[in-house]
Amino acid sequence: ANPREGAKLVVAEAARNVGNLAMLRDVSKAVEFYRKALAAEPSHTETARLLGQALILVGDLRGADAAYNEALRVAKEHGDQWAVMAAHIGLGEVFQKSRDLSAAKKSFTAALRIPNRLQKADPAATYLQRDIALALDRIGNVMAAQGDGRGALGSFRKGLALREQAL
Repeated sequence: ANPREGAKLVVAEAARNVGNLAMLRDVSKAVEFYRKALAAEPSHTETARLLGQALILVGDLRGADAAYNEALRVAKEHGDQWAVMAAHIGLGEVFQKSRDLSAAKKSFTAALRIPNRLQKADPAATYLQRDIALALDRIGNVMAAQGDGRGALGSFRKGLALREQAL
């Protein structure tokens, strides 16, 4: 292995760790350190997702959109289904904050398809119910914001039922 590449990975992990700690007190600092981590390790989908989350919190929806789209691109490239789902959830949050509820619902629905598909392939994978319930909650929030109380209630009830099954 190339020592320079190994050093970059160490720098990326250190910057990511500082970013995670900064999220507790100074989100702008977290953005700075997540960007450093991505500069050292550009294909780290979790760092791109964390950057997107931090950018939403500081109100940079355009930057968050770019970070989540990069996370989505790399996750698809690597075949990382969980990261694809997480990127869709993040993009849905960006759209929801931007008041583009129809695009938000599409993103959350795309996220929901992934654990649904994985659970159909492996019914014993009950851990996927948490991801399904999370997506259902996000879809319910959008439906409520769109004035579809009945649809929102249905989505929330499905999510609750999945959580109760997990107990």
